[in-house]
Amino acid sequence: MQCEVGTYTGDGLDGRTVTLAGAFAPDLVIVRGRAVVEAVWRSSAHVGDKAAYFSTNGSDSADFIQSFTATGFTVGTDGHTNLNGRVYDYQAFRITGPTDLAVGVYAGDGTNPRTIAVGLTPVIVWVK
Repeated sequence: MQCEVGTYTGDGLDGRTVTLAGAFAPDLVIVRGRAVVEAVWRSSAHVGDKAAYFSTNGSDSADFIQSFTATGFTVGTDGHTNLNGRVYDYQAFRITGPTDLAVGVYAGDGTNPRTIAVGLTPVIVWVK
């Protein structure tokens, strides 16, 4: 797995590109503003201009982490990721092997218990 932690300062402009020092296309990015209570995240399984709160009561929203690029990610105008002058910390992860990290989606079917095959034995699982 390739990973990077870093910071950037928001400029308030839509489509702001954050280039990773390692210049890789991430599969998962987590961003938290230093004056914001809640972090947001996006995986390569997200569709469109959507990212998610870590809380259980917030739905996926636009203008957080908008997309991934070949060398980083883009953010929108929301204050969770790009308020002009605010410093943000990020963590970016790229899958480089079959047992590094898995991202994906599944449709619930009400079955209990339910096994979701992810191709590895996870140490931690996020379900949103």
